[in-house]
Amino acid sequence: MDEKETRVERVTRYEALFDRIAHKTGELSRMLDGLLEIVPDVESLAEYYEGKEWREDFEADGEGLLPRDLKRGVLSEDGVYDLLEEFESLRSRMALLASGGEETCVPGGERDMSVPCADGRINLRVGAVILKDGKFLMAGRRARPEYLYTVGGRIKFGETAEEAVVREVLEETGISLEVDRLGFVHENYFIGDAQTNRGKLIYELAFYYYMKVPEDFELISESFADGGQDGFLRWISPEDPVLFYPDFFRTELAHPEKGVKFFQNDERPGNAGRIR
Repeated sequence: MDEKETRVERVTRYEALFDRIAHKTGELSRMLDGLLEIVPDVESLAEYYEGKEWREDFEADGEGLLPRDLKRGVLSEDGVYDLLEEFESLRSRMALLASGGEETCVPGGERDMSVPCADGRINLRVGAVILKDGKFLMAGRRARPEYLYTVGGRIKFGETAEEAVVREVLEETGISLEVDRLGFVHENYFIGDAQTNRGKLIYELAFYYYMKVPEDFELISESFADGGQDGFLRWISPEDPVLFYPDFFRTELAHPEKGVKFFQNDERPGNAGRIR
């Protein structure tokens, strides 16, 4: 192959890259313009969702006071929460692009360790094991009172898992408790079922800590704010038939043991929800 042919191939190859970049840049520019246009709408939706009017409308719907044929996706608590979270994720990815590929937090606050990865998402979270008189403390949302979960939440960038669980306990109970020890590590692959992650593969790594609970420990209140919604706290026993997460608490907290236990749930295609 002579030098002329080599040069032609090189120019042809880079011309194809030029065309692809030009096309995609135009698409992205139009998408970015559209994203910027809806920022006021997102702020308005967040204000509604976090205010009393959303709660009143939600309760009215539950009482059958709204027309049956009324489109009401905005009254889906998980749907709105996940949509707002997805918008923040897009802003984070824009910040990542602006930084030249270096991961960065969104200006204006700490960032949860929940990031998109390929077509899925990675979460890092903590949970508190608070035991008293043979029962353990769980949390829930009044919009879904049939489902309980641990006091806890996502780790924020810049804090350790222990710092995160202490913060979460204080936020949700109003009481500062110290960490006793790490009790469980839970590796979980699951398929999302919320509006914005439905069908997506989620990888979540959770750390559950036993907390030091004073003998005179009493809840200040059984209610707290959870993502702008009304949350509640409830003591349950291992044999309580209510649905709660993680479900291995049912057996493990009936007879707590020393040491750290590892649990794995795997709902990736072909793994049939393997648990160990």
